[in-house]
Amino acid sequence: MYRINKSTETIISLSLFLFGYSSQYNFHLSETEQEKSIFKARARWG
Repeated sequence: MYRINKSTETIISLSLFLFGYSSQYNFHLSETEQEKSIFKARARWG
């Protein structure tokens, strides 16, 4: 029983870590997209 709980705990913590990492990555990605759009707007308006 303890073994099952331990492995489930590991899986949960790992999935939470991956979820946090992916959300951080998505945030960084959207930030980069914003920078690109700002750069395009600057190029457009000179």
